[in-house]
Amino acid sequence: MGYMVAILLMYVDKIDAFSIMLKMINNKIYNLRPFYMPQMPGLKVSIYIFLSLFKKFMPKLCEHLLNEGINPAMYAT
Repeated sequence: MGYMVAILLMYVDKIDAFSIMLKMINNKIYNLRPFYMPQMPGLKVSIYIFLSLFKKFMPKLCEHLLNEGINPAMYAT
């Protein structure tokens, strides 16, 4: 959330930035709400999708990183 707010604050004042963030989080088109809920279910789904695509398109690199104990949650966020 900090990255998004920082970018907004570069262009608008703090009240407008807050309002824009609320609209983005609550808008069904962007579907950001699950990323900021307790236990972050949106992030878990995104990491699962990332890992599935990583295994499919870059299997050797994926296997190497997993063998080294580096899982996507460590760098994908």
